[in-house]
Amino acid sequence: MAKRVKQTSICAQEQLGDGRHNDSEDQISELPDEILACIVSRLTFREVASTSVLSKRWRDVWTFSTGSLDLDGMKKKWEDPWLLKVEQSRYINWVNRVLELHQGSTIDEFRIHFWLDNRFKSSIDKWVDFAIAKRAQRLELNLEIYGQRTENMQFPQYELSKLRHLTLTVYASDSESLLGFTRLIKASPLLHSFTLQLDWIGPRRRKKLQRAPKCTHQYLKVVEFVGFVGRPIDLELAMYVLENAVMLEKIIVNPNRSSFFFMENSREVVDSEEKLAAARECAKQLKTLLPHGVELVIL
Repeated sequence: MAKRVKQTSICAQEQLGDGRHNDSEDQISELPDEILACIVSRLTFREVASTSVLSKRWRDVWTFSTGSLDLDGMKKKWEDPWLLKVEQSRYINWVNRVLELHQGSTIDEFRIHFWLDNRFKSSIDKWVDFAIAKRAQRLELNLEIYGQRTENMQFPQYELSKLRHLTLTVYASDSESLLGFTRLIKASPLLHSFTLQLDWIGPRRRKKLQRAPKCTHQYLKVVEFVGFVGRPIDLELAMYVLENAVMLEKIIVNPNRSSFFFMENSREVVDSEEKLAAARECAKQLKTLLPHGVELVIL
C-alpha cells in the first residue's frame, strides 16, 4: 500500500500514482484568474500580500486586486532621527514597489500611513497620482507630519474627480489654522464624506476665528471631527463646512480621540472627563449654525 503524504500547506499539489489529485490539495489555485482576482479584491492588502507565499499563481494574482491598498508602516515610533531616516527610506521603497507591481485597473481604497514631511513631496505626489489614475473612491493620507504649518501646506493642483471619502490625520495647535485643508475638499467635487482626526500639541493660545473663501460643495453629506476640543482652529473649519456644504446631512463631533496634550511650560498634560465635557459643550454651540435638516451628533 502506498504511503500517504501528509499535506502541510494548501499550496502542496502532489499527485497520486493513478493521476488523481490528493483530496487535501489546493483546488482554489486551479480557478480561473478572473475568479481569483475577484476573491483577492475582497481581502485587505496584508491578507492579499500574504497569499503570495502560498503558491506561484497567487504571486501575480494579488497585483490585480481592486480592493484596498492599505500601506500602513506605523508599527512603532522612532525617537532616534537616524533610525527614522532609515525607516522612511525603506517605507518609500516598499510603497513604490507595491505600486509598480499593481496591475489592477481600479482600487476601492488607498491608504498611506507613515512619518513623512515635505522632503518626500515628490513621492507623495506620485502616490496621489496613482490613486487618481486607479480611480480610488477612498483616500487616506496619514503622514504624521510634525513641524510643518498646515496653513502653508501646498497640495498638487489637480482634481480628485473620483474621490468619495477623504480621511486626514493632523497634528494641530492653536498657532495654526486647518483652513488650508479646504483646498483638498475643493479639489474633490464629488466628495461624499470627510473625516478629520486631530491630535493636539503645543501650548494653548488665544486666536481669532478666520474664514476661508466661500466655495459651494454639492455632494458633501457627512463630516466627522475626531479629537474636537472647541478651540478656534477646529471651530472655524466646522463653520466652513456648515456654510458651504449645501447638501450636508450629518456632522459628527467626537472629542474622545484627542489626548488634550497641551504643553504648558513642558509640563501640563490634561486628559480628563472635565475636558471632554467642556469640548462637548463647545460642540453644542454649533447647533445655532446648523442649516435646516442637518443632524448634529456629539459622541
